[in-house]
Amino acid sequence: MASLRISNKHLSGLAKLLSMPEDTAIELTSVLGNAPVSFDPRKVLKTAISRVASISPTDAASINEALISLLLLRARSDESQTDVIDELSAAIQESDAEELQLPDEVRANAKNRLSMFLGIPSLLVSSKAISVRLENDKLFSKARVVSDIRPIFGENVKESPQAAIILHQLGIHYFQDGDHKEFFVAMDTDEIQELISSLERAKAKAESLETVLAAANLLHLKDK
Repeated sequence: MASLRISNKHLSGLAKLLSMPEDTAIELTSVLGNAPVSFDPRKVLKTAISRVASISPTDAASINEALISLLLLRARSDESQTDVIDELSAAIQESDAEELQLPDEVRANAKNRLSMFLGIPSLLVSSKAISVRLENDKLFSKARVVSDIRPIFGENVKESPQAAIILHQLGIHYFQDGDHKEFFVAMDTDEIQELISSLERAKAKAESLETVLAAANLLHLKDK
């Protein structure tokens, strides 16, 4: 029995990958093979797939997500390329999902079709980069700071405030286990500056490390 499982939401895209005409598959493989290594392979794949005229925009979206799913399965596996493809092929053969009830000749060719797409080096490197990032427990999404004035009253609250302080609420939005979460931290202006200094130091470290990567002739994959 196959140990790898394909997410139900990607079955439609997988079926389209497996059943597309051979000339379309060859053209798509060629286009994807020329795609650059990227930290954002979804965007790269979307652009590449859109260049294949015989693939409709609707099919392109599901094919994109299915490919990402397959590539991540491959990137996270310690098994060889051959073993992963064997496992995926077995999962397809054993599946009773309606989407994968494909003609016998399509199922029989599943291993060859999977080899075509999972054997593209640039896509595998890109998917490994995503896999490494996703191994972290929490992934940053965005930050927002809300600033306001807090009045300080004296003994008689009916009188005008005696003083005031400026407070900042730093909201950190992140993803954990696929769920969007957030937390808030109250900060004063001095603490805001301390945070800015820490981030500027991190930015300087990144610039220094970029020179190390350049000297080692290693491609720096960036999120943007």
